[in-house]
Amino acid sequence: MATQKVLAVPTAMIDPKNRTIVSTGSSVFVVGYNKKLIPADKAPNSWENFLKPEFKGKKFMVDIRPLGFAALASGLGCGR
Repeated sequence: MATQKVLAVPTAMIDPKNRTIVSTGSSVFVVGYNKKLIPADKAPNSWENFLKPEFKGKKFMVDIRPLGFAALASGLGCGR
């Protein structure tokens, strides 16, 4: 359908091996910080580093919604 322009999907975006799977979205996970409050060499560079004692009681914004797993639900057998 994409090659015949029924769907406006660039054919380069279609995986030739998994043609029946559609991604419902995409996300980018990043951490931003204030350089005036945390020097670059002390900034967390992994999720585990947020648990260090020097960050205890500090404010961080966290989004714990499982958005990345929604696209996997059909492959895991959910919703059948």
